[in-house]
Amino acid sequence: MDPVTALGLACNVVTLVEHGIEAAAVCKELYERGSLDENNIIERYADSLTAANNDLQAVLKPPATTRANRLRKIAEDASKAAAELKTELNKLKLSKRDHRQATNTLEKQEAALQSGLLKELYIKAGQDDLARRKEFKALDQAQRDTIVHVLARLQLASSDIETSIKATGASITERLDHHHCAQTSYLQDQQRDALRVRLLDALAFPEMNERRNMIEQRVSDFGSTYGWVFGHSDDAPDEDHFFDSNSHVNAFVQWLRSGQGLFWVSGEPGSGKSSLMDYIYQNLHTQSPGLTMLTEWARPQPVRVLSFWFFRPATGALLKSLQGLWRSLCFQILNQNEKLVEEIRNDDDGSAPNSLKSCLTRFGSRAQTWTDTDLRS
Repeated sequence: MDPVTALGLACNVVTLVEHGIEAAAVCKELYERGSLDENNIIERYADSLTAANNDLQAVLKPPATTRANRLRKIAEDASKAAAELKTELNKLKLSKRDHRQATNTLEKQEAALQSGLLKELYIKAGQDDLARRKEFKALDQAQRDTIVHVLARLQLASSDIETSIKATGASITERLDHHHCAQTSYLQDQQRDALRVRLLDALAFPEMNERRNMIEQRVSDFGSTYGWVFGHSDDAPDEDHFFDSNSHVNAFVQWLRSGQGLFWVSGEPGSGKSSLMDYIYQNLHTQSPGLTMLTEWARPQPVRVLSFWFFRPATGALLKSLQGLWRSLCFQILNQNEKLVEEIRNDDDGSAPNSLKSCLTRFGSRAQTWTDTDLRS
């Protein structure tokens, strides 16, 4: 029996049994309700059962094997059971005991049919496998070697694909973990930056650079007038202390390169002290002569330049007080060196003032009334 015929046989048998079971269920309902409304429906089920049996008989047409004859006998029994159900239906005197017996008969026949079909299919599968083995043995050695080689290559390819899938999965997992870590790090950096900005805002005050900005607008008009302070010109003032009286060496340049303490500049009001300081400040930036001299002094440490302009006539108190000086210097230090902010946040020995640390907590202060002691520390 070929596979297609076996499949058709299975479908017909299943249909046959299903109709028989449905007919028995309807009979039970009819008996319990005492109604004749379902009579036509039951008759249609019985007719369908007979038609399914006819289809099965057509599939199992002679000549047939012993197994096919056995299946035909089981189908005929099922058809007889359906005819008996129809006869009993017409009498409308089907007892519950007879109903159970008929149902049991159909269930047994269903089990027998399924068992027979499974056995038939199993035998067919064994016959097909045996036929393939015989066909393989009938091939010459070269053909068999080729088949074995192809099967080995297929197995190897399957293993390679499985390994590749595992490696790809591991790579994707690693990339997802890396992305998650990068995202977490980014969010943490954003939070730290936000807290750092809040601390800087708490230290800054509006007029912090007011005096320097006023002077810078005028210093550019003086050209190279102040160039002598870095030794660029011989036109230095006659009475000053920027040059040593004996060696005529620029004392300010020496102080920048190796000096200690303060370099004090004094003069009458309006003589240009603030303008001179701004000129010096502008020449302490990248690629300027003043920065080169400071680098010699600070080596091997880096140079950081801080500035503050006191202005006695200022309207704001911070521009003419020490607290304004300390707040400005702290702002510049923390703005130039971001690592210091983390050192303040992670301070364990209590050296950092609480007023500074409180600005670096999530719900900390946004503004402070600073003390000189806290700012100096």
